[in-house]
Amino acid sequence: MSKNLLKKLLLIGLTLCFFTGITIFVIIITRGGMITKEGIIESGVVKITIEPQNIDYSVYINDNLFKVVNQRINNLEEGKYTMKIVSKGFTSWEKDIKITSGLVTELNVQLFPEKFSLNQVTKSNIDQAFFSKNGEYVYYVIKQSEFGNEKGIWRLKLTNNQLLFANQENSPEKISDIITPLTAAIASGKYKLIPSINNEKVVFADLSTNAIYILDATKQNSVIADNLIKTLKFTPTNINWFDGANSLILNDKNLLVEYSLSNNEITVIHYSQDGNLVFGIANSVIFYSDPINKQVFQYKNKVSNQIILSNATLPENITFISAANTDNSNLIIATTTDYYYVNLDKSIIKKITDSSYQLLSSANDSLGALFNKENQLYAFNIKETIATSTISVEATLISDTFNQANDSMQYVPSDTHLIMYQNANKIVTIMENDGANKLILLSDYVLKNPTFQLNSNGKTFFILLNDATTDTTTSVRSNLYKLNLAGN
Repeated sequence: MSKNLLKKLLLIGLTLCFFTGITIFVIIITRGGMITKEGIIESGVVKITIEPQNIDYSVYINDNLFKVVNQRINNLEEGKYTMKIVSKGFTSWEKDIKITSGLVTELNVQLFPEKFSLNQVTKSNIDQAFFSKNGEYVYYVIKQSEFGNEKGIWRLKLTNNQLLFANQENSPEKISDIITPLTAAIASGKYKLIPSINNEKVVFADLSTNAIYILDATKQNSVIADNLIKTLKFTPTNINWFDGANSLILNDKNLLVEYSLSNNEITVIHYSQDGNLVFGIANSVIFYSDPINKQVFQYKNKVSNQIILSNATLPENITFISAANTDNSNLIIATTTDYYYVNLDKSIIKKITDSSYQLLSSANDSLGALFNKENQLYAFNIKETIATSTISVEATLISDTFNQANDSMQYVPSDTHLIMYQNANKIVTIMENDGANKLILLSDYVLKNPTFQLNSNGKTFFILLNDATTDTTTSVRSNLYKLNLAGN
């Protein structure tokens, strides 16, 4: 073998060793390790993402000030810590965290202003308001007004348009006058508006006569479907949008169907002989259980296929299915004895809790759920640790005085926070989805219904309130108000 060939092979070997060493070094450092004279010391890393962005803040761990470099705090020994984040003009954030050696703990922190200013958005008299699921729009009805052209169905975009460097406020858009088919329902107050997923259409459901009308949300006085009941030949108990604004999913106690708005075609998805339909709706997939054959199906593109997991078996006697709005692979299901989290893509089934708890609602991604047990409100959160391929369920007591008949609790569109209204003391509270960092937004205000939500970017809180007035000779008016949660 020639000397030149030996030199080339040696050079290649040294190069491979160098880059292998660099790779190992980078992996050790990014996962929190330290290389010392004594060897490699395993530790953990905290990565912090702060909202609002571009604000100055300080981080304290167990009351000691820590330096944050590139949103990270490195070299934390494994264990439990109390972390506190403070910023001038904002309320402090505090939480107990657990550091695991070799892993990066990610924290998404929302700081709220110390002071809020409640600003009136509309100056009319709103009868009822309905927020879109994604927090992009609010739809509302005005049935009494001294100005005739104000009466009708309206919508308002809740995120402001950015025009160059200016923040341009949105103006309400009128969808429809109070046209003849809608008059009686609006007069009685027995109606509901159901916006489509993409906010292009809206269902007007007449709850007194069970009539269903579909309006074009982008054109005024445009009725797409006039009393859908005549076409369906049955009265549905539930109405849900499906596949954007292309279809509706409707059901009574026996029948589950898809109604296509493009061709008026009705597709039967499932018929339950015992009158006990069990199904969940994602954006473009329906999941339903067949209790006779003890199978679960998914319906998509007008075709049903049985769900078979590769490494797990779905439980039998499924009594409830909740599908994620944002992820077609996540489900929350219930049997007669237990609740489970299911990830279809990864064939994961994880018990959440037992059936002594009552499910109130689930997060849009189905990675969280709210349960009531003997007037105690609990939040259950499902967390996946990718590095260790493990799934854990964490339960937190949110309130021990929750009155399900009068109080309300809901997820914000991003699922990061919860908003709770307690009727007894007229308090609206926002908190993280595990109950941490509770903050009172409003107190001693009279809510109508109650109706409230964060907008899609999570920066503004909207709520329907009765106007404050000392005039006892006039009727109480209701309007939309907002709180800026992002600070100045």
